[in-house]
Amino acid sequence: MTAPNTDYDGQMASVYKEGRALPSSTVDAWVSRAKSHLPNGATTVLDLGAGTGRFSRALAEALSVTVLAMEPAAGMREQAVASVASPRVHVVAGAAQALPFASESVDLIWAPKFCIMSSTSARAPWRSGES
Repeated sequence: MTAPNTDYDGQMASVYKEGRALPSSTVDAWVSRAKSHLPNGATTVLDLGAGTGRFSRALAEALSVTVLAMEPAAGMREQAVASVASPRVHVVAGAAQALPFASESVDLIWAPKFCIMSSTSARAPWRSGES
């Protein structure tokens, strides 16, 4: 099953944040859950498929870490840069299929929608048991 093509660089990018907004209590609950998985001494969290940065700033502030907000769509990255505004958050281009980071350079990967939004090629190795 192939996911439909959605243009996250066009109109979707400009309305995504408003259309997918969450109450702060929901964001806090998710961040609290992430904190329970954060190793001691952690300094860096990868927000994989960060979109408009909905969780990026909250993760950075609550966990006292640097967040690499990685998003493949330029339009979504532009929205993240405009809305996140935190020295602890760095918005970067990239996709799950080819992470632009050195091995073991992040302490936690935050990917709440990865299985929903990722491409078939990104999921294939995990589905088949390969690594």
